[in-house]
Amino acid sequence: MKRIFDEEINKKYRPVKKMPKWLIESLPIAKQVKTLRQFIGMTQLQLAKKVGVDSRIIRRIENEEIGLNVSLINKIAKAMNCELRVTLIPREDVLKYLNRLAQVKAEKIVKSSVANAAIEMQRPSSSVIKQQITTVKQDILKNKRQSLWSE
Repeated sequence: MKRIFDEEINKKYRPVKKMPKWLIESLPIAKQVKTLRQFIGMTQLQLAKKVGVDSRIIRRIENEEIGLNVSLINKIAKAMNCELRVTLIPREDVLKYLNRLAQVKAEKIVKSSVANAAIEMQRPSSSVIKQQITTVKQDILKNKRQSLWSE
């Protein structure tokens, strides 16, 4: 059941590389505000009044002189009859990313154990070490994902 859930989440959160080109290449939000505002024939002063801010704020936003918060962007979008969508887009395939992190974590855990065993003159063979890494990795992915985010 968990595997099906993982696959569904992975489909919903496609990495940037798999996003449509038009979405990847969209303008930064400040440029979108300026372009759309000009296209619909609204002045900075008019937009500022609709949003409830000083017109200097709109100018500074469009010139990328100040950062934006989601609340302000949402007000600007509504003032220009737009919908704001904020979406988290993974940089890479989520399951591949988790597998890579789990591999690194498993290697650290097993190598630490192997180092202790070597001190006691009981170093396991490389095939046993590889199998242990695989087992620990699978356990991390199945039962202990939260451990990926701690040192």
